[in-house]
Amino acid sequence: MEEAKSPVVSVRDADLYATSFKLENGVEIKDRVFCVGFNKTGTRSLLNSFEILDLGPVASCNMKLTQGIFETGSYEEALRYARDYRSFKDRPWNVWDMYIHLDERFPGSYFILTVREPESWWRSVDRWITVQKPSMGSIYRKHLRSSSPSKESMIEAYLRHNREITEYFDGRDCFLVMNLEEGDGSYSRLSLSSLEPAKLQTSGDLLTGNSPPGRDPGQDQGRKGTMALEDAPAARL
Repeated sequence: MEEAKSPVVSVRDADLYATSFKLENGVEIKDRVFCVGFNKTGTRSLLNSFEILDLGPVASCNMKLTQGIFETGSYEEALRYARDYRSFKDRPWNVWDMYIHLDERFPGSYFILTVREPESWWRSVDRWITVQKPSMGSIYRKHLRSSSPSKESMIEAYLRHNREITEYFDGRDCFLVMNLEEGDGSYSRLSLSSLEPAKLQTSGDLLTGNSPPGRDPGQDQGRKGTMALEDAPAARL
C-alpha cells in the first residue's frame, strides 16, 4: 500500500485540519521548517518541495495573521497558530522579526532564506503590485518597512531584510540560504535527520528544474510550472 503523504493545507480549512492532525497522530510536531525569504524569491516553489519531503501540514500565506502583526506589532497570535504546523512559507512567517520569535518559541527548528538578485526581484515585485495586483502595493511596503514605494527604497529594504536574517543565524547549522535563480535547491546542508535521501534528491531536482534520474521529464511538467524562475515562460514565483 502506498504511504499517504501529508497534504498542503489551504488557508480556508487550515484551522480545522490543524486540530484533526494533532488528534489523529497523537505526537508532537518536531523539525519545523520555516521559509523566511521575502515574497517573489521562489517561496511558492518550496510548497511542492515541502510536499515531496512529507513536511506537512504546511502553513502558507495568512493575511489575517499578517494584518494583526502590522496593526498591533504582536506576533503572539501567529506563534500560537504555528504550533500545529510543520513547514511554513510567506506571510506572516517572513514578516519583520518573526524569525527571531519562531526561533525562540520552537527551538530545534530549521530556517530557509530564499534570495534573488535584487533587480530581478524588483521586476517581479513591480509587475505584481502595479499590473497584476495593485492592492498589494501597501502590503509590500508595510512588510518591508520601506520609507517610500520607490524602486531604490524597496530594494534597500529587501536587502536589509536578507542581511538581518543572515546575521542573526550566522554560523548556525539550522540555517540555509537558497538562490533558485542560481540552481541552488538543495536541502542537504540542513541536518534534518528525518528527511530521506531519495526524497531530498527528488525535491532538489524539481526545485532546480531537473528531472531525477530514471524519471520522465513530462511527469514534472506541472510541478515545474510553479518552480520556474520569473523570466522563464512558465514563471510563477
